[in-house]
Amino acid sequence: EAMRGMKPGFGVVNNLATFRPATGRGVEEIKRAGEFGRNHGMTATVRVVGISPTALNQFKRASQEAGYTAYTAQTVEEAESILDGHTPPHT
Repeated sequence: EAMRGMKPGFGVVNNLATFRPATGRGVEEIKRAGEFGRNHGMTATVRVVGISPTALNQFKRASQEAGYTAYTAQTVEEAESILDGHTPPHT
């Protein structure tokens, strides 16, 4: 719901610090959420990386398939700083 009111070019911080690998259905939901965000003006996401490289790879594939930029960070503060410096592509 929150994405519907955002201005085009916004970014999202995903805190994956404690995220565990998703099931097949979970991976589909990750893809669906990413596509929804992209379709509503999201141009980038920053993932705060954590304990699961598998989970990070699942999110990485989803962003590549949905067509938006994905960065990684070690903390939420670093993620916010990365988004502050992100320049959305011209559409």
